[in-house]
Amino acid sequence: MDDYAEFLRETKQKILDENKKGLNDRHFWFAVGSIVETGVDPVTLRAFRKYLKESPAYGNGQEDALKQVNEICDTDFSAWDEIYLTGENYFNRRSISRYKDGYLRAFHDFKLNSNLDPVDEFWPDIEGEFIAMLRRDYGHDLEKINEILGTRFNSWDKVHLTDTVPLENPRVAEAWERFVKEEINLDFVSLD
Repeated sequence: MDDYAEFLRETKQKILDENKKGLNDRHFWFAVGSIVETGVDPVTLRAFRKYLKESPAYGNGQEDALKQVNEICDTDFSAWDEIYLTGENYFNRRSISRYKDGYLRAFHDFKLNSNLDPVDEFWPDIEGEFIAMLRRDYGHDLEKINEILGTRFNSWDKVHLTDTVPLENPRVAEAWERFVKEEINLDFVSLD
């Protein structure tokens, strides 16, 4: 677990360094939890509001911090408790994936610059989306999926989304291509 936590810290720092240099906008590499809960302001939401209020890039701790945040983020919040966050879904083809300016840029900055508890950060897994598509299209029975695709998976954790078309199995290649061409956010696709 310590090794994994160190890997996450190093990965986050690498993304932060690359963003500062303008090399990428890889906000979709990790998401945050504790942002929505009925009847209470969760810890990450409170931390985000504090970040906006005190960050030199946004409110800078000034008396009119909310006004500054609204100007920078192109928002019109009239009180700090109106500021909200929503869950992020990076995988869907229609997902909003450009966090280059406005409110989403502020959220992106917060995620990279905050010292959130690691339990409130998570790293979405595109393979899970691929498996969800297989289950949706072929059923939840792994034996049936093996029969249809000509595979021999003995558990769901053996199902992987390869980086390139799995040409060795035309039926899996067909499912892979459909997933890549029709379902996932194009931010996850590159052409060679």
